Amino acid sequence: MCALFSSKSTSSKTEEVDKPLLLNEAFHEPLRCIFIAIPKTGTTSIRTQLQQTGKFLIPNPHLSILQVRDCIYPYYLQRSLGKNLSFPTQPLIDDATIRNKATSDFESFFKFSTVRNPWAIAYRSWIATCRS
Repeated sequence: MCALFSSKSTSSKTEEVDKPLLLNEAFHEPLRCIFIAIPKTGTTSIRTQLQQTGKFLIPNPHLSILQVRDCIYPYYLQRSLGKNLSFPTQPLIDDATIRNKATSDFESFFKFSTVRNPWAIAYRSWIATCRS
């Protein structure tokens, strides 16, 4: 289960109500993609292009693919809570439907990441060794 939820709140209560709740920078539901940001690989420009406005359920941008997968279900569950405003006239979304949506979305979303050229790192290390 996802244990990355933050209890810190830096924004005011009115800002939290106005902005939609988003899972994380990695999970972009409108574009149906998951971007795994690996530190030190130049991901800032990609994260800027994929930037979403809203409050993040998990503010840490550097999640592994498994952490993203495990957090999609609690995110969908949290989003579905409190949606039955005309209770009891509207049917509730059952847990199996939410789990199936989380699983199918994870499997169907385009997943990508960036990596650093390992030869560039090896070359820089070799140059540093030769100079010393």
